[in-house]
Amino acid sequence: MRLARIRTHNFRNLPSLDTALGRSVVIVGENRAGKSNLLQAIRLVLDSSLPYADRRLSSKDFWDGLDCPSGDPMVDGYEIRISLDLDELSDDKRMMATLGNGLVELKPPVARLTYKWAPDPKKDGIYTDGVYFADGEDNRRVPNDLRDEVFVAFTSALRDVESDIRSWRRSPLRSLLERVIGKIPPDEVARLRALLSEANDQVVGLPDVEDLATTVERRVEAAVGPRHALGASLRTVPPQVDEVIRALTLYVDGSQARSLDTASLGSLNILYFVLLQLGSEARLEGKEVSHTLVVAEEPEAHLHPHLQRSVLEAIGAPTDSRSILVTTHSPQLVSAVDGRALLRLSRKDGGTVAHSAADATLTEREWGDVNRYLGATQAEMVFATKVLLVEGYAEEVLVPAFASEHGMDLNKEGITVCAIHGTHFLSYAKLCGSLGIPFAIVTDGDPGDDGELEGRTRLSRLAEAMGLTGELDGHGLFLGEDTLEVDLYRTASNAERIHVVLTELGTRNTPSRIETWNGSPSRKQLVDEIDHAGGKGRFAQRLASEPLTAPAAFQRALDFLRTAL
Repeated sequence: MRLARIRTHNFRNLPSLDTALGRSVVIVGENRAGKSNLLQAIRLVLDSSLPYADRRLSSKDFWDGLDCPSGDPMVDGYEIRISLDLDELSDDKRMMATLGNGLVELKPPVARLTYKWAPDPKKDGIYTDGVYFADGEDNRRVPNDLRDEVFVAFTSALRDVESDIRSWRRSPLRSLLERVIGKIPPDEVARLRALLSEANDQVVGLPDVEDLATTVERRVEAAVGPRHALGASLRTVPPQVDEVIRALTLYVDGSQARSLDTASLGSLNILYFVLLQLGSEARLEGKEVSHTLVVAEEPEAHLHPHLQRSVLEAIGAPTDSRSILVTTHSPQLVSAVDGRALLRLSRKDGGTVAHSAADATLTEREWGDVNRYLGATQAEMVFATKVLLVEGYAEEVLVPAFASEHGMDLNKEGITVCAIHGTHFLSYAKLCGSLGIPFAIVTDGDPGDDGELEGRTRLSRLAEAMGLTGELDGHGLFLGEDTLEVDLYRTASNAERIHVVLTELGTRNTPSRIETWNGSPSRKQLVDEIDHAGGKGRFAQRLASEPLTAPAAFQRALDFLRTAL
């Protein structure tokens, strides 16, 4: 089984979301984009363990943009609907039997389940909730025992791992210990009960312990009378073997057996997700459920960057009978997933919209390039509100200085500068496009011996490959006149500042060589002097501390992104 698609109607800031899902979905987006609401929507359909209070929605759960004459969407009779399509059912006879009444397509089979919060047709002014087969139009409810075929393991971003593990109701250990109890042979149960009873008798038989137990019970009887006495006693453990096993507690630090409160929050999180994985595997092996769905908000919380990249391994890989949906703000976590799993939510006037990276028309080889590129640093791209794609490190370092002099704060604008370390922009432009991220590209003019700009040919081919027509600038594609360093030198008052930096970083002969330029060095002279100063990267790194006027191509790119939606 696979979660194929979700559609929402009037639910919070997801008034008309319609997006594909998959076995592994990593949801990104800025704060208040609707990531948690999307997970809650999925739980409303599939999670039969969701508390009653969470299933009963209110007026506050309706989209704010509804036209409500009364001011209350429930008074005006609006309804909330959330539909999930489930596919890849052919090889799962148990799920086919379970979902048969909800089939909306036969070849291949696709089942639909719909949560509705709507006026009760039989009780005026009363709302009712329920999960229905198909679109819910004929009000055929999905029985809870059928929904129990999917086990939903949900973890919130504000989880208290220590408390959850210690709580029998919430503990991920629960299902594992229950399976242990069910596998103990009867004769072993009898032997263990005898051992427990013997150990208990020896401890409570100590004179002082026995006297304390007698004193407690006498005082209780004196207070309430023999009719209401409790029959209180002291025991080391209960005599029932299953109760003893349920009371088992996890400890850390090996033979030191320290309590969980001594462990770091990060270590406890990894332990928690491993227990969730083991518990879901146990349910599947025991045929208690047909599918498990792990839904985790920000699993990277409290984790060191290296462990953030490993957390998905602790959660477990997706399979035919296991799906994973996580939200994240961690570039480290994104760097560890296949880019096709990314789902980006973005806020628009009409409500949140979703963009799936899987929609990018990339070949397998191109996806390989993208996945290698999205390391922990460049993975910030998928969290950006807007992206400026540039050729190399020098541009990446200098653009923030350009923006500052241009009156822009890149952080406040949500702009991330990504160097692709080359001129192969197409794959990254397609990724940004598929995720709905506005982007601009600046590339060098690179004039040839004949004076023709190789950069113009480069951008024209890029535009053609993306199906773009018209002026390049109108699509966010900007062209320098020469290389970055030459354009920078020729712009406004930058030359004097460049002389200062070259002199500081260069050799003792640098000043005399600069004098021979007469304010107009050739490209070779400038590049050679930059090499003397430690190379383009070191030169740019030091120059970025100076107030600089951006070359024209970068000014136009920043202005384009400032107004991009």
